[in-house]
Amino acid sequence: MTETENWDFEGESTVFESMKGSAKNFVSYMRGQSNLKQSFGAIFLSIITDVLAGLFLGKLEETLLLLPGLIVLIPGAMSMRGNIFGALGSRLSSALHMKRIDDFDLKSKYIRNNIYSSITLTIFTSIALGFIARALLLMFGVTSAGVLHLVLVSFIGGFISGMVLLVVTFGIAFLAERKRWDPDNVTSPLITALGDFFTIPSLAFAASFILGVPNFYIMVMSVLLMALAVINLVVVFVAESSQDALVLREGSYKTIVLQSVIVMLFAGTLSAMSGLFLESNLGLLLTVPIIITLIPAFLEEGGNIGNILSSRMATKLHTGQLSARFSMDDEIKHEIINSYILSLMIFPIVSVLVYVFGGAIGIGGMSLPRLMFTATIAGMVLTTIVIAVSFFVSILAFRYRINPDNVTIPIVTGTADIIGVFTVLTVMESFGVLIV
Repeated sequence: MTETENWDFEGESTVFESMKGSAKNFVSYMRGQSNLKQSFGAIFLSIITDVLAGLFLGKLEETLLLLPGLIVLIPGAMSMRGNIFGALGSRLSSALHMKRIDDFDLKSKYIRNNIYSSITLTIFTSIALGFIARALLLMFGVTSAGVLHLVLVSFIGGFISGMVLLVVTFGIAFLAERKRWDPDNVTSPLITALGDFFTIPSLAFAASFILGVPNFYIMVMSVLLMALAVINLVVVFVAESSQDALVLREGSYKTIVLQSVIVMLFAGTLSAMSGLFLESNLGLLLTVPIIITLIPAFLEEGGNIGNILSSRMATKLHTGQLSARFSMDDEIKHEIINSYILSLMIFPIVSVLVYVFGGAIGIGGMSLPRLMFTATIAGMVLTTIVIAVSFFVSILAFRYRINPDNVTIPIVTGTADIIGVFTVLTVMESFGVLIV
């Protein structure tokens, strides 16, 4: 072979490698566009339910005044439902990607463990949230209903919405698999949105029920409820321990509960603190009631952007597509860009829907351009924060052999709640919407 022939061969090889690289980039781009479309479709549906939940909240003025402290429970309860069942959806998504499960089958120990752990977490965190809310109210000197009232409202509302969401989460995950959608893109936004949609009416129902019950029966029900929670933990832990579950194993009931519960209580506390912030500014917010209507959708969509990123990162870490390093490789950059694109599309849409639906039932207080501008600015700030939290918590958890599916979504949701409320109110005050 001559020198010229050798040079031509090398040139052809270089061209071939370049073509391979271009094809790979094109496939990656198209996959990214598909992921973006799936995420946006799921989030758009979630926006509708979030706005409806916000409208319901906007009409709860009388109940909020009759049961002081209820608004502190609302962000925490919404957060808990989204955390428990968003994490369940994320675990199911990872299991479907890794072919550990392929359909709903109660004979599967993995399925049973996820059902049991979700019910246990629902009971335990709902009760704990009532105590957390009351402690925060006392700590900051805010007048509220008694602790047992708050505990019962939290449990009744949480359990009703939780049982509905348990069925819905499994349904969405397996439907996405059958339709060949990526469950990471659709489960989290749909589940958290439906969590809001069911949680707020459930809490309103629970509050109305509790307001008509004598204090003696409130005390009896509270004692029985706490006994039920303790018995549930003991019976199921003993049952699983007898089946060689003393050691934490991936997918076991014990692992899911122990890895989740502390993080979820921490996230619930952050969300309850955002509710406390709302309670302390309730008089101011009632002067511009459309902001109260905006807040559930704003917080949830900010959390959803982080949850989608968290769920996709968890799957990629489990499957080896992403290394557990604090570095911005092409995969991470692509996911972050998609998160900002979603943010720029979502928050203006949320503003328009809140304005239109709110106006239709007499909830107003500001013009549409002002609402869109301030909500989008606040949304971009919140998106930046949840991206950073999603990235660092996912990598850190995986490096310390903690399943990111169990811990990242609760932390992202709790962060989105407290930072989201602060961001909305700060931006609204900065642009003269709220006059302190």
